[in-house]
Amino acid sequence: MRRPDVRGRERLVPQSAVRTRMLLGPGVFCLHLYSRRWGFPRKPSPAPSGGLVQYPQYLPHGAGRADGLDMNTNFDPNSTAAASLPMPARRFPVRYLAVCAVALCISPNLYGAPVEMIFDGVNGAEGFGAYLSPYYGTMDGTSVELFCVDYANEVQFGEQWDANLTPIAPGADLSDTRWGGEPDALTQYEEAAWLSLQFAAQPVSQYADIQATMWQLFYGAAPSPSSPYWLEQAQANYASGDYGDFAIVTNVGPVQQFGQVQEFLTELPSSMRFESFDQPQSNIAPEPGTQAMIGLALVGAGCVGRRRWTKRCSATHRIR
Repeated sequence: MRRPDVRGRERLVPQSAVRTRMLLGPGVFCLHLYSRRWGFPRKPSPAPSGGLVQYPQYLPHGAGRADGLDMNTNFDPNSTAAASLPMPARRFPVRYLAVCAVALCISPNLYGAPVEMIFDGVNGAEGFGAYLSPYYGTMDGTSVELFCVDYANEVQFGEQWDANLTPIAPGADLSDTRWGGEPDALTQYEEAAWLSLQFAAQPVSQYADIQATMWQLFYGAAPSPSSPYWLEQAQANYASGDYGDFAIVTNVGPVQQFGQVQEFLTELPSSMRFESFDQPQSNIAPEPGTQAMIGLALVGAGCVGRRRWTKRCSATHRIR
């Protein structure tokens, strides 16, 4: 995303910053709505101006009520309690925890925000009646290389579409991808990423077999390579590769098997890499099920804490 700086020139806003704002946006909005609707503890309203408050305990001697021994007293504890302005009791933040839980559950994950893609061109190599990878495109205004893993769909020169980015990493949520529902989807994407790295080191004569092997990983009706060599190489070597800078580029949902824009792999340039791509597996954005469990834990903690808080306040009132 490009925005003008203070001098009027355009600058590149890191996508991690944009996604962080989108991630925190629902939570901030919910907290703002909570403070407006239910309100946090507020300061007591000032006493109305004009006029004096008459307290019975300060009336002249003899004006107070008589006790059981027919002795008049000018001290009335009940009226004192009624006339005092006690400090408002601090509420246990159960609603606050509930709002945080809801915001956590509805917040999109780090890769949920779509990017704007444009298909710019091809490298000129052909095979099986089609152009072969690598292709060239633009992602949010930045040039990227694209490697096709989807023979079942098409893309046109100059076509523009919105796409989701999904990391190729252990524990990543592949639900936004076209082939993420396959039993070995992550392994297949890792093998495809390894194959995409071979284009730069191989002559153009090998492009057709490499490309056909990538297509066959996901779609059995795609053209077949001349030999299983590249498939065997991918299966033997993919585990030693590091694909933290790769992303799966899939058109926004609902994703269908046919009739949409082709799915690609891309190795993100340094200016486009998200922070979580470079983090270990434990820092990958949690899946929706994990978010729901955290939300329920927050709500449960709030209920238990509120019960203890209520008991403590009741005991304090009895002592007083």
